[in-house]
Amino acid sequence: MIVRKLIFLNKFLLITSFFIFFFNNVSYSYIGLGPLIPILGNIIVWIFVALITILGFVVYPAKKILDKIKNKKKRRKQEKKATRH
Repeated sequence: MIVRKLIFLNKFLLITSFFIFFFNNVSYSYIGLGPLIPILGNIIVWIFVALITILGFVVYPAKKILDKIKNKKKRRKQEKKATRH
């Protein structure tokens, strides 16, 4: 049953593709800047998201490492003060 459906879908896709590619009419029309503006906006958003993601992968671990170093220094200072008194 599934094989028959797949064969039918393949035939349908082949016939549809044939008609689309060989019987299409060329349309000379002017689209304008309407679709271009949202595309540019999306490109800017994707670049911003990519930069934030890259910075997140780089800055967050570096911040964690620096916090560990600072905590070690604070503990050492506290231990030195505790041993003095």
